[in-house]
Amino acid sequence: MTLPAQGAPHEAPIPTDDIPRAIGSMPVSSVADLGRHLSHRPLTDDFWIPIPSRPILAKFLLQEPMRLDLRPTNDRRFSPEQHMAGLLHGTRLREYMVEELNAMSHESGWPLKLGLDRVQWYVRCQVVTELLRWDIRHLRNRHVFHSFDAREKCYGACLCKEVEQSWDWAREAVTS
Repeated sequence: MTLPAQGAPHEAPIPTDDIPRAIGSMPVSSVADLGRHLSHRPLTDDFWIPIPSRPILAKFLLQEPMRLDLRPTNDRRFSPEQHMAGLLHGTRLREYMVEELNAMSHESGWPLKLGLDRVQWYVRCQVVTELLRWDIRHLRNRHVFHSFDAREKCYGACLCKEVEQSWDWAREAVTS
């Protein structure tokens, strides 16, 4: 903290040039690619917002529900702020998937395309959305846990704001 000439304390300006930025949104091309995006990774570089299409989500539903390893790495190269941004990024992806799967569970065309009856389709949608909701709760708890370790509060807040704004922008671009 520095003291200006008038003697009132103020915070030094935070350099935001080194905060990872969203490059844009990109479609997810396969279920394996979606699984890679769902795994936890800290945000250290500029990042893309992965937007899974409904056909990819439908294929994702046909697989056995999987539990993902959501534990953050112990690698000391990553700061708590980068872990927090990665957790937030994973949370927003899962929230997007839950919204899409809820909408898809009530559409009649998807079960026919996949050779399932409507009840099987609805049950699969509900099982996967519950697993994703559990992941969201787990990631949010981890986010709060890492917030106690954050040394650079302003950097972490700016990074999380960048992730939130980027996801909001990407979702608006997809829905419009």
